[in-house]
Amino acid sequence: MSAFFPVISTLNPAAMPKMAAAPAASPSVLATSAAKWDARLSHEPVHDNAFYGKCMLGGILSCGITHTAMTPLDVVKCNMQVNPAKFTGLVPGIKTIASEEGVGAIFKGWAPTAIGYSMQGMCKFGFYDIFKDMYSTMAGEENAFKYRGAIYLAGSASAEFFADMLLCPMEMVKVKVQTSPAGTFPVKLGPAVAAMRANSAETRFPFGSLVPLWSRQIPYTMAKFFFFEKVVEAFYTHVFTEPKSSYPKSTQLGITFASGYLAGIICAIVSHPADSVVSLMGKPANKGKGFGQIVNETGMMTLATKGLGTRIIMIGTLTGAQWWIYDTFKTAMGMGTSGGPQTASPHFPAAVLPSFAIHPSTSQPSDRPTTMSAFFPVISSLNPIAKPQMAAPSARPASILATSAAKWDARLSHDPIHDNAYYGKCMIAGILSCGLTHTGITPLDVVKCNMQVNPAKFKGLLPGIKTIASEEGSAALFKGWAPTAIGYSMQGMCKFGFYEFFKDMYSTMAGEENAFKYRGAIYLAGSASAEFFADIALCPMEMVKVKVQTSPAGTFPVEFGPAIAAMRANSAETRFPFGSLVPLWSRQIPYTMAKFFFFEKVVEAFYTHVFTEPKSSYPKSTQLGITFASGYLAGVICAIVSHPADSVVSLMGKAENKGKGFGQIASETGLVNLATKGLGTRIIMIGTLTGAQWWIYDTFKTVMGMGTSGGAAKKH
Repeated sequence: MSAFFPVISTLNPAAMPKMAAAPAASPSVLATSAAKWDARLSHEPVHDNAFYGKCMLGGILSCGITHTAMTPLDVVKCNMQVNPAKFTGLVPGIKTIASEEGVGAIFKGWAPTAIGYSMQGMCKFGFYDIFKDMYSTMAGEENAFKYRGAIYLAGSASAEFFADMLLCPMEMVKVKVQTSPAGTFPVKLGPAVAAMRANSAETRFPFGSLVPLWSRQIPYTMAKFFFFEKVVEAFYTHVFTEPKSSYPKSTQLGITFASGYLAGIICAIVSHPADSVVSLMGKPANKGKGFGQIVNETGMMTLATKGLGTRIIMIGTLTGAQWWIYDTFKTAMGMGTSGGPQTASPHFPAAVLPSFAIHPSTSQPSDRPTTMSAFFPVISSLNPIAKPQMAAPSARPASILATSAAKWDARLSHDPIHDNAYYGKCMIAGILSCGLTHTGITPLDVVKCNMQVNPAKFKGLLPGIKTIASEEGSAALFKGWAPTAIGYSMQGMCKFGFYEFFKDMYSTMAGEENAFKYRGAIYLAGSASAEFFADIALCPMEMVKVKVQTSPAGTFPVEFGPAIAAMRANSAETRFPFGSLVPLWSRQIPYTMAKFFFFEKVVEAFYTHVFTEPKSSYPKSTQLGITFASGYLAGVICAIVSHPADSVVSLMGKAENKGKGFGQIASETGLVNLATKGLGTRIIMIGTLTGAQWWIYDTFKTVMGMGTSGGAAKKH
């Protein structure tokens, strides 16, 4: 099972999955149809899971080592931003801290720095290569070259989006430790984290700084990767004009460092204003203030210039060193250095293409459609004209390298094949599935939320409907329908589309035999991974919905636009837009794991023990009936699993719970109340909801010629 852990197993050849021999038989039409250009196969070495795993390890070393080593500079920089009158420069700042708190204070916050930036580096570098290859493949061979700058920007922004979620908790601890006067806040990691958690209403731990962190880190990383790629390309095109491989590794690593340093200077300038705000948010005087308020009070010029010289020195050296460490690790792993000269037709020798691509492309870029709609699989999946043309089979025999890479790919084990078009259609089905159902049961949701927030007044479903209708009018039963429709449509897109993607990815990582043997674990892992990202898309609209639905008449706007404006204006109180993300994860991830796991298992049981003929022999109406029944049974379990956390999310919107944390609300309310109040309503709602969601999802898939979900268990 070590194949489940590519970051570790990539360094252990014995743990790697055994590769299958290349099949001698002629490929089928189905196999040939998947033979489109794949950016992962255009590199040497091929960008497989082992490559990405090593990139993640390189990122851990790169960011973890450099940020930890520069802790003294970071301590001074943060204090210059928080107290510019006292800390007037780098050297004076070091002297001030050392004289007042001792030399050891210069290294305050090194532990959260090491942990946080190691996790960030893992995603920043590893995910960048994944997204860059994915977007290049989606664009097609010709457009991948033509728009490579846009791909660098999109890939780095996507990677940093996820990297910052791992960094945020430790970054908040680091800033608090580094900017708090001596004796006012714990310095050691454990007590510091405990203090942040205990005072979460004040510190907004663990994700209170996520939005400003995104606003700082995403532009920074986009500049870092874009300009690095462009400077490296310029070096190898105009200065070092011989083939890259002809230069010794020491020269290549020198070019890497120089390119990183130049990119770092730009990064420092781009990200400094937002970095200043993040530091200022840790200042006691700014307690409860929002991002925009701090910007207005401090002034843009101050935010953009105070501590900038220090940051340029730090980030220039830091970025150069990060790329150097990253490329040194890659070189030691036999992967070569990053970047190089770009050519308009980067064909890879057919003899070294892995046979899991079915066949290498023999067409020229001009043979391919030039439309950029391939960048958008959710749309282009419905437009056959926009889909890349498939290459004809190659007559050349596979090499030894090709044979060694011929491992089983779960995406190719299905009919139809799970390509980008398939995942795009699943996303659209998810939008319809969750968007329509959640919006349709808004009245039930309004009553349920009010039963959780005010159980003394709202004692049941029917009495609750009557109470709301009599006090606020029948229209009040549909309060919050707009944020519900938008939020759950976005969630459904990620929930269903990403589930199919992660399920295939984890199955491929496990290998054919383990993918069958441990399919239950794969259902759980795939659904949890999908829901993690789906809730990020849902959270802002969920917070608006709950606030609208639980506020007494006249105390909060009901219309969508004014409601969002009110949430933003009172972000210190409402914690908009991601204040409920942690309780939302704690509610939705167990719910979705149960939803997908039990659905898959119930469908499997139906087709194994009740409908024992081949699935394809039953009419579509019967298959869709099985889908609904399986979804309904799974929904009952989902309701029970997720109800306590759902109750807390609703209670967080209650006025008297302003400033209270997740744990405090749970302790005051009691587990029995959290687990039972409104549960009957939720079972009715979620049972019907889950059955309907799976039915809509599978109906759309059936219309698109993709068939229904699940079936009898069988080895491929």
